[in-house]
Amino acid sequence: MKTIRILVSISLLLITSIALTQTIIREGKVSGNWSVEYSPYLIQGDIYVPENHLLSVEAGVEILFQPRTSLKVQGQLLAIGNEVDSIIFTAENPEEGWAGILWLNMGVFEDNLYSKIEYCKLSHAKSEGRFPMNYGGAVCIINTNNVVVSHCLFENCEALNWGEAKAKGGAMAFINSDAKVSHCVFQNNTSVFGGALVFVSGSNPVINNCLFVNNEALEFGGAVEVMELSAPTFVNCTFADNYSEFAGGAIDLQSYVRVYMLNSILWNNQSGRVLDQVNAQSEYTGITFAYCNVEGGVDAIFPYPFTSKSVGNIDFQPEFFGYGDHPYSLATNSPCIDVGTTNSDFLPAGWDIPNDDLVGNFRVFNESVDMGCYEYVVIGPVPPEEERKEFLQLERDINMHVYPCPARTSVTFEYAVASDAYVSLLMYDMQGRMVADLLSKNQTEGIKKLEIDVQSLPKGTYIYKLNVGNQFKSGQILVVN
Repeated sequence: MKTIRILVSISLLLITSIALTQTIIREGKVSGNWSVEYSPYLIQGDIYVPENHLLSVEAGVEILFQPRTSLKVQGQLLAIGNEVDSIIFTAENPEEGWAGILWLNMGVFEDNLYSKIEYCKLSHAKSEGRFPMNYGGAVCIINTNNVVVSHCLFENCEALNWGEAKAKGGAMAFINSDAKVSHCVFQNNTSVFGGALVFVSGSNPVINNCLFVNNEALEFGGAVEVMELSAPTFVNCTFADNYSEFAGGAIDLQSYVRVYMLNSILWNNQSGRVLDQVNAQSEYTGITFAYCNVEGGVDAIFPYPFTSKSVGNIDFQPEFFGYGDHPYSLATNSPCIDVGTTNSDFLPAGWDIPNDDLVGNFRVFNESVDMGCYEYVVIGPVPPEEERKEFLQLERDINMHVYPCPARTSVTFEYAVASDAYVSLLMYDMQGRMVADLLSKNQTEGIKKLEIDVQSLPKGTYIYKLNVGNQFKSGQILVVN
């Protein structure tokens, strides 16, 4: 009995300690700096950044919103994480969600007054109410240009409240806004129109190096809805496995809008009634595809199959890698490799192809660029199609731990050898060049541990590949020496 009391006391102390690390933010004004030291931050009412004020959020901070609470930005928001420590915006209760981040009537300010959200993860947002509160599940940008969103993950967000105006943009809404979006992943988001994004009232942003997968629209535009004189541009984006109930498996275009699509892939996007990739609702819709891989070609644009500049397009199975952390990256035999364009005639005015792809690989080699959001990187042989299912199972069977991450002086590989086997462990840089043969020998059954000195390696991201007999495991290591 005494032992039980001691254990209970210790448990209560731990619970109290955890509770004390939480920072409560009540309804009203917010500004200043939110640090990891006081994370997580629990938002208990609608909060806003006042005009001429700044809210700065450090990398690694977690922000938990109670149901129907939101953040409105009238001043400046800098939520800048990094590759190792993202900033988390999510709901305290995922089932009930939170009401997202809203920029309203900020206009265009000086360059140094941009709001930025970078290396952030936004999830379980659920917009509701009347317009504009039912537009953009996680982010809604209205009459505001100076917002930069990059290297962010939007997942499991919703805009489903019907109201007087049907909900649009499961992850983000642009309303008379040319905000900048790059290197983002939009997955498993849902809305009535535009499962991931909606562009309204003359919004003309450039969206580049972004991945749109498994988003869903209950009516039109599985990933994207474009309306009301908007003209967004998509450069090096990948749209795959999105779905709409009516039409526009990937994109739906209303009357008097235009979409520019460059170096992009649209594949296996489906709709329940028309089975099209892109739906053009009117003959007054303009579409430009250049150097894109579109399933079904121009005929996949329904019911007005035309483009104003059909140059360099293909209609071939893109041959996605198909497994691992980045299943929509390109396999060795992909027809999308080196067939994009860097020609400025096809790019938005004053805009260049970014130096890196969605995951940081160098984008342009010998003045050529791949289609889609991933640049092909050689990291070793790709198994033939008939072996992939078995290959996947073998990969899952390896029990392996790699630590620490990031690595400063050394990194340790700990793995299990189920039975005597030949083991190899290779390391590549992000251009696919092998930088180290760490291990190549027969090993006996048991748990193995290998510590590698990384102090001589330049700072950056590396890929490791472990083979144990016919089993395979790969991943990334960040070196920060």
